[in-house]
Amino acid sequence: MLLKLSSLYMLKDRWRQVEYPTHITVSLPRFFNPKTLLFPDGRGAEKKQQQSEPERSPPSSSFPSASSTAYLDALRGYAAWIVFLAHGWDEFHFSATRQPILSIIVAAKSMVALFFVISGYVLSYRLLVMTHDRYHRRHRRHYHHRRQSLDIDLSHDHDKILQTLAGSTFRRGVRLWGSSIFALSISGLLVCMGWDGGYGDDRLRKDTLWEQIADWFHRLAWFMNPFVEVDGYFWGGTLQNEYLGPMWTIPVEIRGSMILFLFLVATCMMSFRKRAILTWTTILACYFWTKLYVAQFLMGMAIADVSLNRQYHYLLLQQQQELDQERRQRYSRLSTTGSREPSCSPFYVHSRTASSSSSSSSTGSLIEDPLEHYPSVLPLSSPSSMSSSDNDEFATAPYPVQSRRSKIIWIAVFATGIFLLGQPDPSSGDDLGVFGDFPWKYLHAVIPSQYDNSFAQTYFYLGIGGFLLILALEMYPVLRTPLNTPFSQYVGDLSFGIYAMHPIIVIMVIRQWYEPCVRAQLFGHGFWAHVPGMVLTHGLVFTCADYFSRVDYRVVVLARRVQAWFFDG
Repeated sequence: MLLKLSSLYMLKDRWRQVEYPTHITVSLPRFFNPKTLLFPDGRGAEKKQQQSEPERSPPSSSFPSASSTAYLDALRGYAAWIVFLAHGWDEFHFSATRQPILSIIVAAKSMVALFFVISGYVLSYRLLVMTHDRYHRRHRRHYHHRRQSLDIDLSHDHDKILQTLAGSTFRRGVRLWGSSIFALSISGLLVCMGWDGGYGDDRLRKDTLWEQIADWFHRLAWFMNPFVEVDGYFWGGTLQNEYLGPMWTIPVEIRGSMILFLFLVATCMMSFRKRAILTWTTILACYFWTKLYVAQFLMGMAIADVSLNRQYHYLLLQQQQELDQERRQRYSRLSTTGSREPSCSPFYVHSRTASSSSSSSSTGSLIEDPLEHYPSVLPLSSPSSMSSSDNDEFATAPYPVQSRRSKIIWIAVFATGIFLLGQPDPSSGDDLGVFGDFPWKYLHAVIPSQYDNSFAQTYFYLGIGGFLLILALEMYPVLRTPLNTPFSQYVGDLSFGIYAMHPIIVIMVIRQWYEPCVRAQLFGHGFWAHVPGMVLTHGLVFTCADYFSRVDYRVVVLARRVQAWFFDG
């Protein structure tokens, strides 16, 4: 057994040493280099190449990732993959995908709700870090106010919060619309070449090229209108662009992002408890008003807020324990040298030494204020800010040791989230495999009356499922281990590309060619008849998504450059 393991390790080390020509690995999709998907450091050479030539390809993810939100990128990638699977093969009603838990494999609507919860978390994370830091610095200043031993200027914190909020708000539109316009341009070009967009009619085709271009721009201008009411994603008011149907989520994403930023402005000066009360009050109000997408953004923000508060207090607890241990060691040294061991609290000793300069030199230097050792700035656990050595302590701080009961609870929460996200499609009723109509028959019966159609009732529980899923991943980090692997991070890098490019491939390859011309005539029916088409389509989608992600990366860079140009005054 040991011999076999040693042989495997030798083979693994040899594979790591295999070098590929740089120009080939940069030009081809990343899945052509297996080291990208299998090894944590498989793209070390490519990272160096990207540092020297930053415009050639998007940055790759590493394992383990320094970012505490890296697992959410992977989760977003898998969600986009599920949307791709649902749009490609859900209509064939495979029996395995109609079972509890497994039904999430083709739950496209659920993944949209999960997108919004993830966006709420990621967009609010950096601002909430600054908000928590400002709040704790303010309390630290209040403690030192009487002794006047620490001068903390909070105006710099306000400037950072304002600058970050302004930058995030400014870049959001450029970030989403830039990549969406590129995807719509590809679809428009295909329509000019004779593609019908998957509608089976000539609704998109125009008589001349100029009429086609004018129609594309007209639909794009209406699609980008930020003042059109967005009723959510189950009413008729949702914006659509028929050149690429799945892009309907972009206006909802824009609106939800702006509402989230506005909410952060209103609550950034509050304590954690008051902000949490207001957040959940607003979430309940959004459910009453049927604005579920807003509630889902705020749910993601609530998870980030709870997580940061938990991490911060655990880090402070660790430092306090270290100070207590150091203090006990100093007391023991005092007792061995015959000095009088102070019998009062550290805070009382500080107050005494502040009024007596003679005793401060002997006791004040030994009895330290624990608040002085608290981190003055809560480190930002984000990819752009983890390079600083000041952030290492917070980024690598372990989570509290969890009891068996806690682990069981969070695993149950995780399973509940998966179950809710795997809600049966309304077209098939409440039936879900071995469970029949339980419990959806009863869950749908308690939905408020303002959700007066089947689609609205379908979306009611999806945000709750997404919230429970991410909450469990956040509170029990072991569950997110598969999401931090190199392959998962690779899928996360392609998330937007998979979501934007899969409709074109699915319609052109599967529905208009493979199904009528290949499967029906050569392979017949059944699951295995679809496998060749699945393999072919996955290869094409991931290839297109890889190249799309490179364009998407340049859009992100462009957004930052435009922001820098406008903000430089």
